[in-house]
Amino acid sequence: MSESLQTGHYFIYNGDDLVGRSLHEDRSLLPKHIFNKTDDKEPQWTVEALPHGRYKLYAKGAPTGVEKNHVVAFLIDQAKAEEWNIKPVHGLKGEYEISSSLNAFWEVSEPGKHSPINVVGPRGGQDMIPNPRYIFRIVPAHHN
Repeated sequence: MSESLQTGHYFIYNGDDLVGRSLHEDRSLLPKHIFNKTDDKEPQWTVEALPHGRYKLYAKGAPTGVEKNHVVAFLIDQAKAEEWNIKPVHGLKGEYEISSSLNAFWEVSEPGKHSPINVVGPRGGQDMIPNPRYIFRIVPAHHN
């Protein structure tokens, strides 16, 4: 059974903490940071599966990418959006590492705290024990 994601709506977690944009953002059209332990209890993501095995990730409808080593949602410069690699973590069902086309990985700098998601890497030693700072659980958002 393949663990590739299908196009659809999802929640992204690091541990038990929701990942997404903040509930209260400034009103500018500047890129919006993506946070661990967001204060928005409905930070639904749209995942778009692309034909070549990469993905576009949309936070509150805005495509995400990298700016100044952080994951951000682009409200204006949507051409800067990243095509992300989302790879299952061996031995952990439903858990993934997310990386950019330049092999830089999503990282939670302060697990358990409201903090921006960094982009770091490339990571060496891919066979090492999975580090929770780089692991994200991606769960379908079911509508009742």
